[in-house]
Amino acid sequence: KVARCNTVQINSDMGDKRMKITVDKEGVNFNP
Repeated sequence: KVARCNTVQINSDMGDKRMKITVDKEGVNFNP
């Protein structure tokens, strides 16, 4: 569960790159 208007960092399984997920009111935007 992700709260809206929050920025979380997750580790992608394809690599150790940290991806920032910006959750907006319209949905989730992935910012590499």
